[in-house]
Amino acid sequence: MDSPATKTPIMASEPFDATDADIILRTSDNVDFHVYKVILSVASPYFKTMFSLPQGGSRAQQDQPVIDVEEDSKTIDDLLRLCYPVDDPVNLTDDFARVAKVVAAAVKYDLKEATTLMKTALSNFIPSVPLRVYAITCRLSPNLDDLLISAAKQWREMNQTNTQTSFEVFEKALAGRSYVDEMDHHQFSAGDYYRLLRFISSGNESDLSIPSSAQPDSDSTNVTPQPRVAFGTDVYPEDIIIKSGDGEIFKAHKMMISYASGDIILQKTSQKTVEGGISIIQLDEDSDTVAAILKICYHIPMDTGTSLDLVYKVWLTTRKYGMSKLQNWARQAWKNRMSESPMKAYLIALHHRWEEEARETAQILLAGKVIDKLYVKEMEESPARRYYNLLKYVHECSRLRIAPYGAFMPDLLDKEHPGRGYVTIASPIVKRELENLHQAIQNYAYDYYDSGCSTGDIQKEISSIINESGDLERRAQQAMHQVVLEIA
Repeated sequence: MDSPATKTPIMASEPFDATDADIILRTSDNVDFHVYKVILSVASPYFKTMFSLPQGGSRAQQDQPVIDVEEDSKTIDDLLRLCYPVDDPVNLTDDFARVAKVVAAAVKYDLKEATTLMKTALSNFIPSVPLRVYAITCRLSPNLDDLLISAAKQWREMNQTNTQTSFEVFEKALAGRSYVDEMDHHQFSAGDYYRLLRFISSGNESDLSIPSSAQPDSDSTNVTPQPRVAFGTDVYPEDIIIKSGDGEIFKAHKMMISYASGDIILQKTSQKTVEGGISIIQLDEDSDTVAAILKICYHIPMDTGTSLDLVYKVWLTTRKYGMSKLQNWARQAWKNRMSESPMKAYLIALHHRWEEEARETAQILLAGKVIDKLYVKEMEESPARRYYNLLKYVHECSRLRIAPYGAFMPDLLDKEHPGRGYVTIASPIVKRELENLHQAIQNYAYDYYDSGCSTGDIQKEISSIINESGDLERRAQQAMHQVVLEIA
C-alpha cells in the first residue's frame, strides 16, 4: 500500500480545481487545492509575506509551487470558502468540532475576516459547551481572550448552585467536571487549567491572566547567592579560563574538567588567549551554574543553600555536555531537594519521565498544603493532563482519609497507664455512636447509657470503639496505597 507521501494527490472540488491557479495547498490527507495568490494575499498578511519570499519550502508541480499544510482537506475547504467570493460552507456553524478547527486555522494563517466570522460562531456555543470553548480559546490566546473570559464566566455561573462534598469521586468534583477532551491538546497547558479552577473559586477575571512572573511554591525556600571558590594554587596554577554566559570569569584546570568527563567543554576552546597563553572557553550557562559545575569537578561539597532550580540547571548542563560522571550525581542532588518545591519537581519529573520522582513528589504534595493554590512557571510548558492527574490522585487519597477525627476517648488500651491518655476516634464511628444515642433518646431508652452499667462494660465498649477506629484507619491507609497516580 502506498504511503500518504507517495499517493497521487486528489484534486479538490470546485472552485479549488482551477487549472490557471498559481499556487497549490496540499493538505495532510493529500488533497490539492489550486488557489490564487492574489486572493490569499488580500485575505491574509501571513500569505502575503510568504508569497513575497523565495518559495524554498515548497515543491514544484509543473508551473505551480506546492505548499504542504498541516490541516485536513475539510478544514482547508471551509477556510478557503470564507476567503473566496463564494457561498460560505454549508452547516459550518452548527458543528463545534468544525468551527474549532477552522478558527484555529484562521488564527494561524492570520485570516482576519475568517477569524471574525468564526469567533462569532464559536461564541454561540458558550451557553451549551463553555468548557470546550474555553479550551479552544486558551490555545489561540491572545486572539480570542474575550471569548475565553465569557466561556469561563458561563461555566462558573453554571456551577454556582452545584454543591459537592469531598467524598465524591474526582470526576464528579468541580475540578474533575471542569476538564474536557479538548484540554488534552498539547497547546492547552496545566497553567490554563489552573487558571480556570482559580477563577471558578474567586470570580476575579485577573485570575485568568498568565502572571507576569511565576511566583514560587509556598514551600520554596530563600536561595542564598553561590560563593565563589579559587581553584588554583601557587604549585598548580590554572591553565584554562571559562567565561560564563553573563560574563563572569573562572580560572580552572583542564585535567579536573577532563576527569569529570568534560571533554566536550574543553573542545569549545577558542583561539583567543590571555597573558601567559591560557585559553578561553565561552559557555552559554550563567555564572552560578558554571560555579556549581566546577565545584563538583573539584569535589567541593555543594552549598547547603543551593536551590532546586540551580541543581536542575546543573543536571541539564551535565547532560548537555555529556558529563556522565556528574549527571547521576546531579540528579540525586536534585532528588534530595524535591521537597523544596514539590509542584515544580513533580512537573519536571514528568517532563523527563522520572516516574519514581513524580510519585514521590505527589506523596509530598498529598501530605502538604492545598495544592490547587500552588502555581509555578513550569505549568505553562506542561500538558494540562499532568496537573489533572495530580489533582485526581490527591482528591482520591483524601477521600479515604479518616481525618478530621471526631472525638477523643480515654486510651484504655494503654497497658501501663490505662485511662490517663487519650486517643482520637474516626469521625464515621463518632457519627454512628451519636446516631445511636439520638435514637435511644427518641425511644426513651434511657437504660442505653444507664448508670447501672458496670465500669467493666463501659471499658469494654470504649476499648471496642478504639479498636474499631484503629482498624478503620489502617484499612483507609491500605486503600490509599492502592490509589494510582496516572503518568501522562
